[in-house]
Amino acid sequence: MMMPDPIEVQRVAHLLESASKARSTAANAFNDEQVASAASRKEYFEKLALGSGAAIAAIVSFVGTHSGRLQPPWLLRCSLVSLVIALIAAMFRNFRYPYYMLAVRKKSWMEATLEEQKRKTEYLLANPTAVDIDTGKRIDGAQWAQEVEESNSKMQGAIDEVDRAANRYLWQWHSAEYVCVIAIVIAMISLVWIAIRNF
Repeated sequence: MMMPDPIEVQRVAHLLESASKARSTAANAFNDEQVASAASRKEYFEKLALGSGAAIAAIVSFVGTHSGRLQPPWLLRCSLVSLVIALIAAMFRNFRYPYYMLAVRKKSWMEATLEEQKRKTEYLLANPTAVDIDTGKRIDGAQWAQEVEESNSKMQGAIDEVDRAANRYLWQWHSAEYVCVIAIVIAMISLVWIAIRNF
């Protein structure tokens, strides 16, 4: 059996340790994001329900006191429709954003896991005297590399899928932001125009 090069063993051991730390950090960030996303979504829907109720009450009371006197009537409808579109877009944006963040964090965690596997394979190939801590037997680096190669290719496929999902979520919530802002601008212009025409 060939004796390992101590410098190479030390080098790959250091790389393995760094990859393990990176994977652990990514996993912790992923878990933290799950908790934060759940909390923020709950708060968002509570605020949305309260805001919707307040807006409906204000509009109904205002239109009730000025029924038939606001001109042109289509402008009021335009502002109301724009506000509804803005609310729906904001709701959709906040609904999709946590999915995007989770996908980004998951991709980071999976990439860190893949890097750790790569460094572990390098370490086992450089150190033929490595022992399995569970069985106490020597680990065959070549056999390990062969077994891990298939697992890594599946992991890379999963990473690509998560990346596509993250890009899809990114496009969705970015589009919802633009729709929301544009709808709010239209509603504000309509309401100001109504005020100028009627008061």
